[in-house]
Amino acid sequence: MLEYIRDTATIFSIKLQFIIAYFFAITLLNLAITRRLRANWPSRLRESGRLNIIFVAFNTATVMIPVLAVAVTAVSLQSVPYLTPFVWDDLPWLARALAAF
Repeated sequence: MLEYIRDTATIFSIKLQFIIAYFFAITLLNLAITRRLRANWPSRLRESGRLNIIFVAFNTATVMIPVLAVAVTAVSLQSVPYLTPFVWDDLPWLARALAAF
C-alpha cells in the first residue's frame, strides 16, 4: 500500500514538474517574441489562467485526501488482531450462522 502512495506521489510530482517547465517555456517564448518582460494579456485571459491554476490545485488536493486516508487506514489496520478461518470450524453451525448474521 505504501508503494502505491509513493507511486502516486511520484506521478503527481512529475506532472507538477511538467506544468512548471511548460509555464517557463511559454513565458520564455513570449519574452523572445514580444521583447517585453510583461505580457499584455486581456483581463478575461488572466482570469481564465487564474481559474485553471485553482482547478489544478483543487483537483490535486481532492485526489490526495483519499489516497492519504487509505494509507493511514492501511497502516493502522496492520496492528488489529484477527481470527484465522480455522477458528470457525470447531463451532456448531448455529453459532457460525449467528456470527455471520
